[in-house]
Parts: sequence; C-alpha cells; structure tokens
Amino acid sequence: MSGSKAGARPADGGADLLPLDALGAKGAYRARNRITVTDVSGAATAELSLVPGLFVHRTLTALRRAAPLAPDERAAALRRAPELFATGTVAGQSVTAYEHYVSRVGGVPITVVRTATRSIATRLAAAYQSSRQARPQGTADDWRDRAHPRRPCGVDPARRRLRRERRRQPPRRPQPVARGAGARHCQL
Repeated sequence: MSGSKAGARPADGGADLLPLDALGAKGAYRARNRITVTDVSGAATAELSLVPGLFVHRTLTALRRAAPLAPDERAAALRRAPELFATGTVAGQSVTAYEHYVSRVGGVPITVVRTATRSIATRLAAAYQSSRQARPQGTADDWRDRAHPRRPCGVDPARRRLRRERRRQPPRRPQPVARGAGARHCQL
C-alpha cells in the first residue's frame, strides 16, 4: 500500500486503517466521503471522514443551544482534562499509539511529540485558573452567584440606596451668580 496517493481507497476497503470519524452533537459520525491519510513514507494510516457543510452547521447550532455546565462541573471537567489527555484511551488508542501516529504522519521526531503531549497536559491543568485571572476582579463564576456574601453582584447596598434616593429628588437648579453693585439684592 506504499504506492497509494492521498485520497485513494485501499483495495481492502480500509479495514485496517484508523477511522477518524467526525464528532457531532449526537456522537461519532462516519461520513460516506472519506479521505485516506498517509504517513511520510506514503503508507495509508487512517481514514478521515469529510462532512458536508450542513452537518457542521447543525452541529454548531446544537452546541450553541446546549446548556452550559454549572461552574463546579466545569471546573471539575477542566481538572480531569489534562489527566485524560496524557493517560487516557480514545477510540481504543493509547497515548503512546497516538504519539506514534502523530510522529509517522507529521514527520516529527517522537521525542518532540512526547514533549508536546506533556506541554499540552500542563497547559490544560492551568486552563481554569488562567481563565479566572482573565476576568475582572470581583466577578462571579456564574450570574446566579454572589460576588460577596453581603454584596450581591459586587454592588454595595448603601451605594444602591443612595442612587435610588438621588433619582427620587427633583433636580437641583443652579444658583445664579450675581455681579455688579446691586449683587446682594439680586435674587432669581
């Protein structure tokens, strides 16, 4: 199979190739249109599903409509992500097998791929804390949270009360400044 071109189907139908299915809102989707991915020597290694634009549009629409995770669940998911990336098994493939595939297909030395895997895991571990530091100080994780136990949404109740009182009062008219000899007796 070393003489095959990118995009050509192997004679055996691709049974031994790693399937790279598209991920949609309802799970993995193996498209009818697929392309063969080759390594640097030209040998077929994987089969990539090519999805139509409508599939992409529907998947993105479903993701936008999905309810977000609660702040605690989001933090827990982000804490689990680095461990899963560095040690987990995805589609029956271990991290070591994944690193070998990346090295073969990309032509990158295996040590560089292993370093990149560790670096990505390290960056993932800091993702939640980094996103919190990017927000203004005093903001809450969720709109239903109180930023301060005595101050809902970070607003001081005394300031809020003062604003309400100012809105109720009639606007103050500026006092005119009198000039000249009879300035003391001039009143408007």
